[in-house]
Amino acid sequence: MPLNPFTPRTGHCSTKVDNNNIYIFGGQNFQQNKHYDDFLHFDLGFYFIFLQNNFLIQKKEKENSNIRKINKQQKTLNINQPTERNSSAMCYNYIDNQIILFGGADSQEPLNDLFIYDLGLQQWKKAQISNINDHFKGLEMHSIHFYTTNGDLKAKKKKKKKNNNIVGLDIGDFTKETNSQGQPIPHENLMKITKVNIEFDDKNAVFENQIESDNKQEENNETQQLQEQEEEEQKIEEQKNENQQKYLIIIGGREHEKIKNEIYALNLQSFHIKKFKEMPFGLCAHTSVIVNDLIYIFGGTNGLEFFDKFLIFSLSNYKFYEFDISDSEKKKKIIKPRMASSMSYDPVTKNICVFGGAGFDDECSTLICFNVDEYNLTKRVIRI
Repeated sequence: MPLNPFTPRTGHCSTKVDNNNIYIFGGQNFQQNKHYDDFLHFDLGFYFIFLQNNFLIQKKEKENSNIRKINKQQKTLNINQPTERNSSAMCYNYIDNQIILFGGADSQEPLNDLFIYDLGLQQWKKAQISNINDHFKGLEMHSIHFYTTNGDLKAKKKKKKKNNNIVGLDIGDFTKETNSQGQPIPHENLMKITKVNIEFDDKNAVFENQIESDNKQEENNETQQLQEQEEEEQKIEEQKNENQQKYLIIIGGREHEKIKNEIYALNLQSFHIKKFKEMPFGLCAHTSVIVNDLIYIFGGTNGLEFFDKFLIFSLSNYKFYEFDISDSEKKKKIIKPRMASSMSYDPVTKNICVFGGAGFDDECSTLICFNVDEYNLTKRVIRI
């Protein structure tokens, strides 16, 4: 596979925007002590890659195709263009068709800047976060995810338990009626209905016309009610869209020598950031994916040890869970403590795959896959 613009590097970030297109930014060549600001586009429609008997097989579909470098050489500094960096994080905003790049580190220090690439306009824009310095001066080796919710993203109050006692309601006998003195009328008297023979005449015709007119009026009323109901539902949907908040979820990372255990929520409309959850321990150089309201986190380090844990953070109840994986399963699936792995989710098969990473001894090329339905919150997951 020709990778002409993609020189050897580590610490780059990437995001997949659809089934075919992957975007890559930055990275570092440690041997040359060089950081990159390359913004690359890789079209998977050019190639079909699969694993067969643990060997990488490649099928070329188009001639003379390779990774395309998007950013052009600038004669002057463009403040809206991301600078050279590694260990940054990138994700895709599927609502606005934008790529979000946050943080990382250059040759001097970690960064806390935010850049947004509009895929329609094909241009970068730097966004100013109003209170970023109140939380950290720079962040690297973190992970980020795009997330939407109706209303503000904040801790939910505990709901009071409802009384489950069943209350018996005596609604009486609906066939009973009372007279003017309030006494019940016997059922047999209610059933004595006088039979009336009605002959057709002009008066009855007028009466039938009135009934037909009333029926039409009733139909018109029902139509009007349906229209009003549709308008009300449309207003509710519009209000729902107005209340929809777009967030960038920022997990862990390293700020200089400090390993962060915070999870931050950056509002992408107000560009105000806040801390809304703490992890059980500090974590950086981990990998994570988001599946609906659940964020799956694997590996990483706290600066003292590497982890082989699979964690789940629920954005619906703000609780942490951990996969209950037995020692035999760890041995079978070759799950070892590691950092700097990559992880992806396939919504069709509902499989999460983790590839590679670095352990204490050496880098690994292990591919771990599991189905999220097999490790749901009731059977294979414990709360921590």
